[in-house]
This record gives sequence, structure tokens and C-alpha cells, in this order.
Amino acid sequence: MTRSHLLAGRFGAATRLSPKALRLYAEQGLLVPAYVDPQTGYRYYAADQAPRARLIGRLRQLGLPVARIAGLLDLSPQARAIELRTWLEAQSERLSGHAELVEAMARQAETAIPPLAIALRDVAATKVVSRRHLVTVTDLDAIWRRRKQTSVRIWPPRAVPATGR
Repeated sequence: MTRSHLLAGRFGAATRLSPKALRLYAEQGLLVPAYVDPQTGYRYYAADQAPRARLIGRLRQLGLPVARIAGLLDLSPQARAIELRTWLEAQSERLSGHAELVEAMARQAETAIPPLAIALRDVAATKVVSRRHLVTVTDLDAIWRRRKQTSVRIWPPRAVPATGR
């Protein structure tokens, strides 16, 4: 051990990591102390471990799990940047979907939509024609209204042979 080693508390203060976080990262193998005093159990970190510690702290600020951080630490800085940009894009898409859902719920709360009445009944086998259309959450209300206006019902139902001809 040299003078360039810092006790875990000082190293943590310098790198903005708590002692609890340093213990966790040591247990997970992300940031192992350079030296552990066998008599006291004090953990010492080398000054050259600070950049890795700061990187771990930044990745944790992004909300990445420790297991994902372990994989990122093994990458080159360029590969890590590509991985992080890809992750950020996925997070952005996920949040965009959440925003659409929140807006749809807000629109629904603003309009007086009666609660759905659900009832079960037995019906005879019937031929059905349907249409499928992929929509986004933001377009759902308008499409629902348009579909209700243009839906076609055959009433009374015509007899269709079981053979389908």
C-alpha cells in the first residue's frame, strides 16, 4: 500500500459514492478495493480507480442495474457510447408510449364516457366479418368514433348455412 491509496470513506467522498455503494460494487466485482487491511478490514482504493468509480456512479444515475453496468464497463468507450445511445433511444420510445397513454387517460377523464356495461349471454353460431387496423393510443378516440358511425349491421340476421355457402 502506498500514499496514493485512500480509505473507502475518502475515496467515496472524492468519487461521490457512498460507503454502502462501494461495498456493493466490491461484492459485485465492479470496483474491488486495491488493498484490504487483514487486521482491521479497512478497504483502500487506489487513485487510479477514481475514473472507473465515477463512471459507475454516472451509469447508476441513469438508473442502470448493476448487472448491466458490469457489461458496459468491459466495453471500449466507443462501444459503450453506442450501447448507451441505443439504450437511451429505447427508453425514449418507452416514455413516449407512457406519455401517449397518460394523454389518452386525461382525454377520457375530460369527456363524459359512461361506464361499460358488461353482460354475458349465449348466442348461436354466427358468421362474422371483421376489419383490423393498427392505431396509436393518441388516434384511438377518433378512430373509435369513426368506426361506430360506419359499422354495418345486418339485421335481422340472414340465415347462412353451416357450410358457409
